[in-house]
Amino acid sequence: MTIHPDILKYNAAMKGEDRAIGEALATAIDRGLAKTDGVECTIWHRHPVWFIEGNPIVGYSTLKDSVRLLFWSGQSFDEPGLTNEGSFKAAEARYTSVDEINAKTIARWLRKSVEIQWDYKNIVKRKGRLEWLKGGGGGGGGGGTGPGPSSPAAKPASRVTKKTTRKTTKTSAPTKTPSQNASGLDALGVLASRTAAGLAGVEVGVACAGTPIESRTYKVRGRAFLFVRPGNLMLKLTGESLARAKELARAGGSAKGSSKAGPKKSGPKKTGTTKTLTANAGAGKTGRLRAGAGGGRGGWVTIRNGGGGLVKGPILSRWVKESHALFA
Repeated sequence: MTIHPDILKYNAAMKGEDRAIGEALATAIDRGLAKTDGVECTIWHRHPVWFIEGNPIVGYSTLKDSVRLLFWSGQSFDEPGLTNEGSFKAAEARYTSVDEINAKTIARWLRKSVEIQWDYKNIVKRKGRLEWLKGGGGGGGGGGTGPGPSSPAAKPASRVTKKTTRKTTKTSAPTKTPSQNASGLDALGVLASRTAAGLAGVEVGVACAGTPIESRTYKVRGRAFLFVRPGNLMLKLTGESLARAKELARAGGSAKGSSKAGPKKSGPKKTGTTKTLTANAGAGKTGRLRAGAGGGRGGWVTIRNGGGGLVKGPILSRWVKESHALFA
């Protein structure tokens, strides 16, 4: 198998030790999957990812302090070197030095990634429900944490899961939303999720499953009006509400800096850590509230880490309802 040219470009754009780690991981993955049928690799959600017949199994991405190696079904590998990541079945290992990479260990993880798979390929079609695809208790992979097709308990467990998930996605009761607290949501994230779930015609799904930006989505008429993940939520506003969000972004930007936030003074290079919120021509580019990114184009508002206390519960509830109304 040949590494995709876009992945080579991704590695070339990495800096210092990260680049060495990226190149070593790409080489190890390419070798480990060389004899596996149906393997493809490309840049997916801005990161190198390898697929088997369209199902993502392994990839890596650059973080602020390390490089993350992610296995989409890694929680079922039963490997102490992997740490659970996200609310599905992914698990990760992080590297700060190329010397930390153990080729034999990665080769073993890759064998398991082929033998043990959850079906991420069809997770959107199933409205956020993740189902077992293959493996579990088979040779070479070591038993996974979930029941595989060969497990006597697999089919009954699957039926229970399906019934529970249907109840979650179709109910309008706030208490029937997916387990958000287990995903590490802050108070605003939980409030937004409960508000959205109580609105008419709402379906719950997932976006970017298994990636670092994996988000719970709330849709009406097939279109997402709210994205929620730990420390981050995004919704769409117009008119007075969008203007208010921009005011809050500017207020946050001037709380510990200049009160005049212009495009040249509040770009990503100058915001730093001294400002809780920033505004750039009416759109906060960094910090905890970003309103109308791109100078108001699109009207999407991003609230990070609780919005720095500027966005109160009643305001957020109203915004969620208004975002829903834009697509209903």
